[in-house]
Amino acid sequence: MTNTDLVQAGKAWEWLKEQTAEELAQVAFECVVDGHNGIYCAQTFAERFPRSNMSKENWLILKKGPYASFYYDTWNNVTDNWEHEAYRIHLGESGDVFVYDENVINMWEAATSKTVDSDFWEEWGH
Repeated sequence: MTNTDLVQAGKAWEWLKEQTAEELAQVAFECVVDGHNGIYCAQTFAERFPRSNMSKENWLILKKGPYASFYYDTWNNVTDNWEHEAYRIHLGESGDVFVYDENVINMWEAATSKTVDSDFWEEWGH
């Protein structure tokens, strides 16, 4: 790591320390499927993220849509078992699908000595 990298990391750390939970959410979260897709949210996710951390079998089921056998069970399986080195999935109450960077949240918690609690998820989860 160069001195420039260290300076940039220090600036990022200082910036994170100044952010509120609301500001953090704007940086860390991305709504990748809007809940207005209704029963097609999982299918839309599969179309936008082909074979992303899911088996070919699960991907094919989701691509077929909500009238395919095991569609909802498959979507639950995909979201419950999502594994990626940094990104996680959060399902909002209204059906929105968010992808978020877990590393950013962990760094913010360390920088501010605060935690991302259930109130945070309730506010940003729908």
